[in-house]
Amino acid sequence: MLFNLAKSRYFFLALLCLVFATASNSLADTISVSAKGSYDNKSLKLKDNEAAKIEVYLMSAGEPVGGFEVALYRDEDAERIETLVSDDHGIVVFNNLEAKHYTIALLRSEQMRLESTVAIGDFFIKAYDKNKKTIIEKLTNKKGH
Repeated sequence: MLFNLAKSRYFFLALLCLVFATASNSLADTISVSAKGSYDNKSLKLKDNEAAKIEVYLMSAGEPVGGFEVALYRDEDAERIETLVSDDHGIVVFNNLEAKHYTIALLRSEQMRLESTVAIGDFFIKAYDKNKKTIIEKLTNKKGH
């Protein structure tokens, strides 16, 4: 009886290690992004030959707005990766991203905070083939809390 209990404990530990290793491996190939100050979180699983881009859409009163800065931060070390200015259609695109977790944030000056209603309207992650540079039709629409 004692021998069976010891065997079952080892079996349970081995099973637990296998589950953890599988979960860690599946997270290693997933890119995810959240918007600062929001519960919106999106993720996309990438294959070995894929990279990703994040498209951000800025809006004010339901209309796209250009000329505003959006920053991309890597969550693991809180490093700002890149800061871009939205185009005339309110779009910012961060390219050539690897599978990690990122946060996007609209950068606001003090004057802009008082006068502007500009906000991140939506964002998407798109995968593309690293070798061919073609978009793979995998868009994220998953929202999480």
